[in-house]
Amino acid sequence: MKIQRDDWLAIGIFIVIFQILCCWCIDISTSALINNPDAVLTNSWNTISPMFTYHVGLYGIIITTCLTVLILLHVILKEKKE
Repeated sequence: MKIQRDDWLAIGIFIVIFQILCCWCIDISTSALINNPDAVLTNSWNTISPMFTYHVGLYGIIITTCLTVLILLHVILKEKKE
């Protein structure tokens, strides 16, 4: 299966959007932790610990950064072959 340039663009856009969401998770959770260490995050139907949200955001940033590096390596190595 050969991935076309448009597919790589869509994957890249998805990764950037996911990174922004992970940064938002980190921002919201640190704000909650600064205000009150015993705080909880809620969106009217779910309550979650800000520490958990913080770590999910960190892991998301790590994973998306690794994915970006792997995609760049793939593109660079593919160009060298041709």
